[in-house]
Amino acid sequence: MTRRFRARLLRWIPDRRSARFQLTLIIWSVLIPTFIISNAIIYAEAASIVTVTTERQLINETRFLSFMTERWVSTIRTLMTILASNEGIRNLDPLPTRDLLARANALHPTRQWRLFDRDLRLVAHSGNFTAPQVLSADDRADLHFTLKNGKQTFSINDSGSLQPGSQCLTGTEPVYEPTVNRGQPSGRRPIGVLSLCIDIARLGVDTGLNAVDRRTDTFSPAGATNTMRVDQGDYSGTAFMVLTQRGQLLFPTETVGDGTQGRTYPGTPEQFRTGPWGPFIRLAELHQHDDDVQTLTVNGRKFFLISNLADNLWTTIRVVDEGTVFRRFHGTIRKLYLLEAIILILITLAIHILGGRLVSPLRIASQKLKLISEGDFDAQIAHRRHDEIGALFDDINDTALRLKQLVAKESALAVTKQQLETARAIQKSFLVEQLPTSEHFEIAASFAPAYEIGADWYDALRIGERSYVVIADVCDKGVGSALFMSVFRTLLRYSLLQLSSERKSPDGVDLSAVMSLVNEYMATTHGSSTMFATVFLAAYNPAARTLSYVTAGHEPPLILRSHALTSLEITGPAIGIFEGASFQCRHVAFCTGDLLFAYTDGLTDARSPQDAPWGIGSLRDLLLSLDGDDLSPSMAVEHVNAEVERHMAGAQQFDDLTVLSIKAV
Repeated sequence: MTRRFRARLLRWIPDRRSARFQLTLIIWSVLIPTFIISNAIIYAEAASIVTVTTERQLINETRFLSFMTERWVSTIRTLMTILASNEGIRNLDPLPTRDLLARANALHPTRQWRLFDRDLRLVAHSGNFTAPQVLSADDRADLHFTLKNGKQTFSINDSGSLQPGSQCLTGTEPVYEPTVNRGQPSGRRPIGVLSLCIDIARLGVDTGLNAVDRRTDTFSPAGATNTMRVDQGDYSGTAFMVLTQRGQLLFPTETVGDGTQGRTYPGTPEQFRTGPWGPFIRLAELHQHDDDVQTLTVNGRKFFLISNLADNLWTTIRVVDEGTVFRRFHGTIRKLYLLEAIILILITLAIHILGGRLVSPLRIASQKLKLISEGDFDAQIAHRRHDEIGALFDDINDTALRLKQLVAKESALAVTKQQLETARAIQKSFLVEQLPTSEHFEIAASFAPAYEIGADWYDALRIGERSYVVIADVCDKGVGSALFMSVFRTLLRYSLLQLSSERKSPDGVDLSAVMSLVNEYMATTHGSSTMFATVFLAAYNPAARTLSYVTAGHEPPLILRSHALTSLEITGPAIGIFEGASFQCRHVAFCTGDLLFAYTDGLTDARSPQDAPWGIGSLRDLLLSLDGDDLSPSMAVEHVNAEVERHMAGAQQFDDLTVLSIKAV
């Protein structure tokens, strides 16, 4: 790895303490669990739908294939009856019969025809039949039955007439003499038998099952076949099977050569039940009348199977393995995973770009503030921006200018009272001169510094439908604390405005993110100064009647409602001390009539001439005594300040005293 490549790579790896990394981590912690849960729900629901759809398809396909089989049998029965009614056949005349059977064979090459007289002598035939002595015992039994009972038969027989070891689907039709009415034979015995033989190996062609099976295969892609070949050990795909009532497999045929030809599977019904097709045959025989889809597992593979009885002669079976059923579904799921990964990558890139735009102005501000803290008050940020960032730069420039003016006055007048008053006026300009008003709440605040310049501050602003309030206390007192107060206040207000602009969320600004941004900047940039601030930041949502807040090491505010006081939680440390500190946002109901009272520690630590603190107990007792529908925030602030002043009784104020109250109306 070259140094240049390593340097580029390190630039792309974010610092864990950076806001960009923390923002990426937050988004990932939300999106990844959301993707996992939603994928699990989608998979379960979609798999259930695929299973139900598969069962319906199998039922419909089996009914259709059974219908086609029954229709084929009916056509053969009708054809045999029509041929047996021909005058030449009924006269047992060899020449016209041979011509007729030849035409029938030409129409259906898979079918061979024979005509026998009563003594089973071969009168005429089509195809390759030779002599009557090649008749098998099964053939003779069927011919004798038809001659004796005058009934049509269908059976599977060994047929040496075709070739040794071959089998036929054999049909027999009685033939009556011309003087006998076909519909009413009057008890007379037939004079002959018309016999049909279809080689079992060519049954799929004759019935059309080969083509029909492919057309009904809804589980394969268009134009593709996915036929199960268990004789080759391939159990994936679909199969349509036909069994005799004795359990002999007629269709499909065994694959030969390149797969374009077939032959019948050799064996007895019992051998079929224990062979490769055995599990399907046994289950089908148990449920051939159920018309329900069954499931079974063969060689670790799950299958769906349904069977049906066709024409009371054969059992038709439709089977498909689970992998074939879910092939398209799993392909879609993989595409979904890929799409989610792409979304996550794009969001990460967007956060990277957004984070860069968000952090870059802070870095510029940090550099200028560092120069200001070192006494370079002439440092100005040149810009042409008219957004929140521009407002931040203007605030920094204005702060530098005012501090320059303040320091100049301090240097010229040797820190006279007039200089301190000027500094106090500068600090006062940082406080909100006109608190926001609304039909949903009332607000009041007061600030009394211990010296001419204080380190406390409060702030209030509206962003959209929400109102935000801040009360904070910078450690120590004097000019240094006041300087850092201006930095804290500027960054906090900027972060609120910036995040509200960058993230258009219906839930408003993430207060914990605001605290994290300010804390990271102050801890990393000004950590050596050991300056920190305790902050209470709250957002009021009048639509939901809720108050969201973060208490960063600050005195817990109180909520007065229904003659009871509730103390809010501390949700994080003071800002500016620990890098990577965590701040949690809490939510509390804030309904009509509820009154929030926030304060700095200068209130409860106010001393009497005997050096006794006023204390939190005195504050709680006073607020409970003031409880009432007519109590407004301004009245609460006035009563508290009056009681503290009465307690101090002229004693020196040694800490800044700031209070803020808001009431929902």
